[in-house]
Amino acid sequence: MDAMDRLAHNDTSVRLPEGRHDELGALISFFNSLVAKLRETTERNLAIQRLKSQFIATAAHQLRTPLTGLRWSLHYITDKGDDLAPPERHKTLQEAAVTTDKMMRMVNDLLSVSKVEEGKFGLELRSVNLTDLVQSVLHDHVSQAKDAKVTLGLKSDVDVRLAIVADPDHLQLLLTNLMDNALAYTRPGGQVTVRLSLAGDFVSIAVADTGIGIPAADQPKIFSQFHRAENAKKAKTDGSGLGLFIARNIVERHGGDIKFTSKQNAGTTFTVTLPLREELIPKAQTLEDVLSEI
Repeated sequence: MDAMDRLAHNDTSVRLPEGRHDELGALISFFNSLVAKLRETTERNLAIQRLKSQFIATAAHQLRTPLTGLRWSLHYITDKGDDLAPPERHKTLQEAAVTTDKMMRMVNDLLSVSKVEEGKFGLELRSVNLTDLVQSVLHDHVSQAKDAKVTLGLKSDVDVRLAIVADPDHLQLLLTNLMDNALAYTRPGGQVTVRLSLAGDFVSIAVADTGIGIPAADQPKIFSQFHRAENAKKAKTDGSGLGLFIARNIVERHGGDIKFTSKQNAGTTFTVTLPLREELIPKAQTLEDVLSEI
């Protein structure tokens, strides 16, 4: 009873002596296991709070630059008023619109990361035709590829009727993030190719580009929040550094894996493996699940 009272006052260091082999011994063992779980949860929550503080500071810094550009454009139009020539007014408004679009993408990334960290990035699983989904993502990137003068391609060894159990919205976000990166960091005249293949109970989706590659020093941190390689910053100044962090979370939630191979100035290939069957996808833990493990 004293131990339970200490636990009620948030003392998770409490532990009862074990050694009995009767009903009370079983209760003591259960109590100690429960306290250990609570201690782990408390330590994890403290770590999350520290990460959140760092996340907010970094997010504010990331948004400052586009906000400054947007503010400048609006003040420029306001100050010039009727003296501003229509072509120049149109150009300034166009720049403001582009900046706003960039900010919206960044805010969406930040919201996705927030959901990931709070454990609210849940899945709504259903049967998804993989070829149709991949072709849809490729179609959405045709204009971007044309503007970048990059060739898009699809190579598939899977049946066009192949369906997997997945969250289609999250899967589309995953592929969109990989495609955006591939196109952004591939020079004009280069190529981005998506390859589909089967590997046992898993399907493999590889997004390969002939772009600038990832320097060896940056590769260990490539899935970290806000991390961007130095050559990527020079090639594209407005990236959020969150796309691959979100992509890895989506893959892991589906019970899959994501890996990459890359060489600076020789291209990068990200390979995602996803399970074909629902029973291979990890279920979200409930309180009952935690208690059943004790």
